[in-house]
Amino acid sequence: MGTLIPNPKETPTEIRNQDLRLSPFESLHGAKGYVLTESNLYFCHNAPGLSGVSSLGDKGFAGTGFLPAKSLKYETHPFFSGVSTVAAGAGPIGKGRMPVLFIGHGSPMNMVLSNSYTKSLENLRPNLPKPEAIMIISAHWLTDGTFVGCMEKPRVIYDFYGFPEELYRIKYPSPGAWAYAEKVVQLSNGQVHCDNDWGLDHASWSVLRHMYPEADVPVFEMSLDYSFNEWQPKPLEYHYKLGSKLLELRTEGVLIIGSGNIVHNLRVIDFENVDAQPYDWAIEFDEKVKSDLVHRNDEALLNCEDNRKTSYAVPTLDHYLPMIYVVAMRGKNEPITFTYEGFQNRSISMRCFRIG
Repeated sequence: MGTLIPNPKETPTEIRNQDLRLSPFESLHGAKGYVLTESNLYFCHNAPGLSGVSSLGDKGFAGTGFLPAKSLKYETHPFFSGVSTVAAGAGPIGKGRMPVLFIGHGSPMNMVLSNSYTKSLENLRPNLPKPEAIMIISAHWLTDGTFVGCMEKPRVIYDFYGFPEELYRIKYPSPGAWAYAEKVVQLSNGQVHCDNDWGLDHASWSVLRHMYPEADVPVFEMSLDYSFNEWQPKPLEYHYKLGSKLLELRTEGVLIIGSGNIVHNLRVIDFENVDAQPYDWAIEFDEKVKSDLVHRNDEALLNCEDNRKTSYAVPTLDHYLPMIYVVAMRGKNEPITFTYEGFQNRSISMRCFRIG
């Protein structure tokens, strides 16, 4: 936790003399500053230019407008000339932007399997900052319009049929994150709406039970607008633009996960053999998408239907769309890391990647 300051050489003497640790910070939009990382610091939000600061201590800066660091969130303040700084509310301090993930979730059987894919999910957590909340963009919540779960305790949805009974006994009692869900509504300028019914489908909890098995991080889902106009779904650009509106969530401690699959064809799946050799067209399309991701060729990702292999690899857009949202949230010069590469059941790409 901490407080953003624009330049350590220009801070009040009392701050510099405290031998406080200053961490470099760069906002999502490129503004730079430093972070006081001591958890007991307070920021006098109402004091212009921090004038009037005379001391540091457990009770905060002298002056008015004391705000405990643990109740702060990012906000633009004139003194910092556009640097994201802090004000009252929930959220982390000094973490910068959270990474954003795309997870290929595949079959519900991965909930109970131990394989290279599930182990890759387990290995994600130690290398991620601890999130304040998690937003899952789900391939399995298709709606007329876009919605976010605004409930305090989202229910677990068993949206799959004909699987072993043990899968239907699995619980994932995570708390909801209604305040962050309402932030999505705000950032979307009314394009996204609150929902108090859906909960968490298996695109969420089948992944999270490997990443956060204690279910102690607040979680909410965002749906995909799958409405049709003259028998045509919303263009991919629509989803890309909506995703770009939600960038600010990354500076508020929200771990955003798009959960789908780059290649997802159930018509030709080999249900009996999870390790079946993938189709050549599936490999080719998956590698093409990888190349476009590496080279930041977002236009090609949005025009994937021009690729003749798409009709096999992406017969419907539902599992492809979560990746589009993730790509839209990629900042300039942010690295991409492929955390898992492989196929299951011959026609399902399990490729996963991290941005940031």
